Amino acid sequence: MTEITNKLKNIGTLLELGGGVDKNDRPVQMWLQSRQIRYEEIGTTSSEQYLAMQAKTDIAMRIMVRYDKRITTKLSRIQIGEIKYKIVRIYSERPEQRMELSLAYVD
Repeated sequence: MTEITNKLKNIGTLLELGGGVDKNDRPVQMWLQSRQIRYEEIGTTSSEQYLAMQAKTDIAMRIMVRYDKRITTKLSRIQIGEIKYKIVRIYSERPEQRMELSLAYVD
């Protein structure tokens, strides 16, 4: 098992879908900040870009994070700087305790 502590140098924010109220006191769903997440940016492969084109999505970047089973494609998003990304694909490597997330821009 390799140690990935020193590789995760960048910090982003994990957003989770939650409930709230708008200015007219109506219930709405919004993305709430859950916690900070450390990541390493890894490049996208041509085969992944090809698969994304077939699924009519656009992969902006791939990042590697620690394994966390609470991160899902539907209920989680990543914010890096001021840009919010949705999670398109999750690849888990449980023996190494890490996950690779494919991110796309939010419309």
